[in-house]
Amino acid sequence: MTKCYSYLRISSDQQKRGDGIRRQLEASKRYAQEHNYQLIEELQDIGVSAFRGKNSKEGALGVFIAAIDAGTVEPGSVLLVESLDRLSRDNVLIAFAQFTAILSKDITIVTLVDNQIYTTESVAQNVGQLFTSMGIMLRAHDESATKSKRLAATWERKRTTIATKKMGANTSAWLEFGEDRNSFVIDEAKADIIRYIFQLSIDGWGVYSIVRHLNENPQKYPPIATSAKWGSSYVGLLLRSPSVYGEFQAKQKINGERVPVGEVIPDYFPAIVSRDTFNLSQARMKDRKTTGAGRKGVSVANLFMGIAKCGACGGNIIMRNKGKIRYLRCSNSLVSAGCNAPSWKYQDLEQAFIKFVREVNFAEIMADDLGGNKRKILEGERASAQAKMDANKVSYDALVARFDNPELSDALLSSLIARAKVIETELNEGTKILSALDEKLAELLVDNIDAEQNAFLSAYDATTDEDVIYEIRMSMAGLLKRVLDKIVLHNNMTIFPPEADDLINDKLRAELGNRNLETYFSKDYGVRKYVESERFLVVQFKTGTKRVVVPYLGTTYLSVNERLVQLRARLQ
Repeated sequence: MTKCYSYLRISSDQQKRGDGIRRQLEASKRYAQEHNYQLIEELQDIGVSAFRGKNSKEGALGVFIAAIDAGTVEPGSVLLVESLDRLSRDNVLIAFAQFTAILSKDITIVTLVDNQIYTTESVAQNVGQLFTSMGIMLRAHDESATKSKRLAATWERKRTTIATKKMGANTSAWLEFGEDRNSFVIDEAKADIIRYIFQLSIDGWGVYSIVRHLNENPQKYPPIATSAKWGSSYVGLLLRSPSVYGEFQAKQKINGERVPVGEVIPDYFPAIVSRDTFNLSQARMKDRKTTGAGRKGVSVANLFMGIAKCGACGGNIIMRNKGKIRYLRCSNSLVSAGCNAPSWKYQDLEQAFIKFVREVNFAEIMADDLGGNKRKILEGERASAQAKMDANKVSYDALVARFDNPELSDALLSSLIARAKVIETELNEGTKILSALDEKLAELLVDNIDAEQNAFLSAYDATTDEDVIYEIRMSMAGLLKRVLDKIVLHNNMTIFPPEADDLINDKLRAELGNRNLETYFSKDYGVRKYVESERFLVVQFKTGTKRVVVPYLGTTYLSVNERLVQLRARLQ
């Protein structure tokens, strides 16, 4: 059976959300069925324009040509394309060279719009077909070039009048033009959804989880753009767009790439989130890329995924299900990789953590809004301060690099030095601001949060809505990733039965009563009981603080770093 390939060339991601791909795919499948062809692959250049030959070099057409050269695509195969102008809109000579190169490798090209079949023989023997194909390619290139020039001129006119006339409403789905056509009006329903998306991001949700959550609740969170569903690319774009806090940056296509043109205009759009909120979300996303987020599944069963470590060998702790009971186990012990640490019942560990590790204030998860939470306010301010520091460092390094140019005039050199001194001052001031904010955040660790934590636990235990539970646990997992470096589980204790009387703690001794200790601890159940009574976890915070918890004894103590010791002394 002859193999055929469908080539879909969509010039922008906006068209992807429309009807173009579906229409082209249906035509390809219909043609393959009618001619008894095997449609084995679909080549998609989503977001790669055929103009300037970009898709030939970078996208599916380049892959297809390489596959022909490698023999992966067999001679005699068929390439289905809607029309020749979909194949390439490059300069007609380049486009025709690509066209004939494919034909010369014994690949037939079929254009579905007019049912034309192009082969080496047909083009050579039919002069009309040859001129028709060249004419289509010439028209395609001219149309793209004309359209590009027309759009560039239109946008240039808009940019020159930007101070007196608003532009760009079509890029912001939550905005509409006011009646005077020179102001924006916020669609609050859409803006609320975007604020919610930022809140989820700050609470530790990744883009994948956010999109799934929104699509599972379409009545509550309907898509704000033209698509019928939320997509990862669109949510990611929202989370990265400075327009949400009012900033506007005009852009222009140069050599096929969108590049900034002119100065950034602050407060151009009405802000729907604060800049601190935006920067905090950026910091959270950056942190997730560094530490790894992981997909939590439908119930976020393991809050400690990615941060729990084995105290015996340092391996990763993973969760295993044994019927309805979940256990945590060292991954190395599961594959006999030199570790024999036993498992730890997950529910016991989670309850012990929430009960004893008071430095993690889960109560902030149930704050009504971002402004109602001290930590999030401080973290937002710190994220903005850090973003400014990072930008200043880039500017400073760029200035210093220019000092090496021997052709710099004295006047320009003096100007660069003066600017560098200003940035140095801003960097020093930024360091002080970051230090002050870090100190305020550290103070939250020594606050008494028992009342807030107990209120959270009561509310959490009373929650029965599975969707709400999912949101809470996603936020809990995100909070742990932000504040913890790792949790080390120490549960690899051993006991020599004759020494049991000297080793066991008083609580276990009282619990065992008059049992023969040597006999009891010579059994597997006795060893498990001993491990349960002695095991402990060390919670290490990113601040350097360590909390040690011994669940069986109900004891805990804090190992603090020098900075926190000084802070406590100052507060007393």
